[in-house]
Amino acid sequence: MALLKEDEFKKMLSSSKFESVYLLYGEEKFLVSHYTDLLTKKVAPIINEFNFHLFDDDADISDISVAVNVMPFMSERNVVKIVDFDFNKFNKDDYDAFLKILKNIPDTTIVIITMPTLDEKQAKKKEDDEEKGTRSFAKLKDYVTKHGVCVNFEHRAELKLEKTLCKWAKDGNSKMSELTASKLINFVGTDLTS
Repeated sequence: MALLKEDEFKKMLSSSKFESVYLLYGEEKFLVSHYTDLLTKKVAPIINEFNFHLFDDDADISDISVAVNVMPFMSERNVVKIVDFDFNKFNKDDYDAFLKILKNIPDTTIVIITMPTLDEKQAKKKEDDEEKGTRSFAKLKDYVTKHGVCVNFEHRAELKLEKTLCKWAKDGNSKMSELTASKLINFVGTDLTS
């Protein structure tokens, strides 16, 4: 379907149309986490143990497969959220099995793959170390871009970040001038997690 930037994804979230699979990653870890939370709340306003399944790096492919195929109970959707999964640890058969799961997601299920701590340079290095990248993050990104929504959250430009800081100050019933925001950015940098 698409490889989106932050602004495009933000517009998509305002609609009620959802894709079956999402991949959220990028340099700006704060935004990856923030938009993962927004997407999760949008697709699963009420989280219950029957329709929300959370997996991390220790997850097993067969457990993910079972969770993806669960029929929603007392809810419109079944949501599977996979956080910081190291796809490079799979052997080729497991990786192919994971892609097969993504190809056969039921209409009632939404899979959210979020990588809030993925370092792309490290992912690229791992990919280069693998057998021609057969189990790489890049291959997963390509698949999701074609069949779902892939979002790369880059660091915000300084001017956009100044406006964001001023807006956050206003939202917190305070004031911050763009000059003050600029000085703050020069002091601490542009990474929102710093």
